[in-house]
Amino acid sequence: VVLAAVTQNGYALYYATEVLKADKEVVFVAAVTQDGEALKHAMEEMKADKEVVLESVKQNGGALRYATEEWKGDKEVVLAAVKQTGYALRYATKELNGDREVVLVAVKQIGGALRYATEELKGDRDVVLAAVTQDGMALLHASDVYFASGSIHDKIIDFLKNHENGKNVLHEWVDDFHMSKRLHSLVRYDRTIADVKNKGGKLAIDRAIPECKKAMESALFLFQRFDTSVTSQKLHQSRTAYVLKVTRDEDTNVTGNDEKATVETALKMMVDIEQVTAELNGRKDLDLNKESLIIGVQGLYIDSSVPDKYPDAYSKLKLAAGDVDVIIDCIDDINREIKGAINREVKG
Repeated sequence: VVLAAVTQNGYALYYATEVLKADKEVVFVAAVTQDGEALKHAMEEMKADKEVVLESVKQNGGALRYATEEWKGDKEVVLAAVKQTGYALRYATKELNGDREVVLVAVKQIGGALRYATEELKGDRDVVLAAVTQDGMALLHASDVYFASGSIHDKIIDFLKNHENGKNVLHEWVDDFHMSKRLHSLVRYDRTIADVKNKGGKLAIDRAIPECKKAMESALFLFQRFDTSVTSQKLHQSRTAYVLKVTRDEDTNVTGNDEKATVETALKMMVDIEQVTAELNGRKDLDLNKESLIIGVQGLYIDSSVPDKYPDAYSKLKLAAGDVDVIIDCIDDINREIKGAINREVKG
């Protein structure tokens, strides 16, 4: 009678005698055929039986909560559970919450399962991307390490810019000073994040509390130094060079108050390293105090991949820069940063 009952409804195990709750055939039928949650009503020896537990979580991943600690830490059992529902990750041991394979399976099934992963995996590029691909709201559970590590992906940006839930997340973050660092990283990756509007038409950067606004504004500066906002102007454009008028803050002690003065300067962007070297060599013996039409080079920024990618050309560039006392700064993914600066409301 009981076997027939649990075959129809696994919850019927609740009403069985303790003897039957310890009967593997009865429990197996209840848990496997009907409802893995029936494991809740089985006797402890059944919850410690791997075969019973494994079949239970295959039917209902949440049944993992009723298994003994031994099986909550068994990778085969936990993988079966998170394949059925990613949320089963919450019942796994801490060790398996930090197992990359297990977590990836879980977040691919339900992105929100990212919340149960270890902090290390919440900062893992592939894990976060898999979670957000399944459910954009999983971004809420990514760690600050993810945003600070340079792992931000275009899918993350797309979610924040083009999906209503993503826009809501962004506009919640600009009200939370704890989010200032990740907002800085996001805006550095894509400056237009600052311009994402809420339903009321307000820009994210305009709604931001002071701490977040300051972080976002500093990220809008090219190389975190040059202001390329609406006051910038294109001075020249050709096949080989692009010249942009920008402003930068410069320390001044004129008032004795450590104030900063805004100084206009020009950024010349070139694509050929040999042309840059030639231009520096051409300035080697010039006296800029006498050559009023020649603008001095104050700094040189190159992509961080250049030294390894073009070692010979880079050696020549270093020599040329040293001859005119110019310091070279290496910037990660300089093309993305420059494109963002040029495309964000530059006049002309």
